[in-house]
Amino acid sequence: VPDTRSHLNTPTSKHGTPLYCVCDFQAGRERSEEEKVRLARIVQLLVVNGADPTFHSLSLPRSSTSPFHTACMRGYHYLLPSLLSGGMDINYAPPRRSTA
Repeated sequence: VPDTRSHLNTPTSKHGTPLYCVCDFQAGRERSEEEKVRLARIVQLLVVNGADPTFHSLSLPRSSTSPFHTACMRGYHYLLPSLLSGGMDINYAPPRRSTA
């Protein structure tokens, strides 16, 4: 099974900060209850900020075969550094839509 967590072209914000996706955040380890709540909150904010509502149902994956990988490949990338340090300062990057 190919590892979908590795991103060859890590997108960056307008400040040059790398954008991370939840796949990277939760990769290969069990999540604490606090972490699950935080992930759910992230996704809730993504939806509020215009992400595809179907993405919300993927908020708490139960296994390492994470539905977040699908969301990631669909282009939902957002900043996580402040989340990792316990903050809730979400900087949302809208998915890029192809015009092809």
